[in-house]
Amino acid sequence: MPSPCLLTTLIALAWFAETGVANSGSSQAWRISNTGNVPVAWRVRSLQFFHDDGCTKPVIAEPNHTGVAFASEPSEMTGADYVFALRSPRGWESVDACSPGQCHVGFELNAGSLAE
Repeated sequence: MPSPCLLTTLIALAWFAETGVANSGSSQAWRISNTGNVPVAWRVRSLQFFHDDGCTKPVIAEPNHTGVAFASEPSEMTGADYVFALRSPRGWESVDACSPGQCHVGFELNAGSLAE
């Protein structure tokens, strides 16, 4: 199993490849989405993005403060905001099964919030 930092880096690279956005550090929004079929529900407990490949400089993703959390439809008592509350056990869960690429969760920074 890859380390969480490596997994985050791989997810970020997949996002850049999917959107055509170069890994220049200038993006204001990131998301993860399922690449395979999810037969029941997809759950993401927590998510943190980083400025660097070594995962030493976290992007400050605080919903309603540094930006906006967004996701496909959540199940009851979960939501995109909870994914970025790193100590919350609640997280986000899809309302139902997900076909490839159907479900996502991410964060869009306010203008000027990307400063390292």
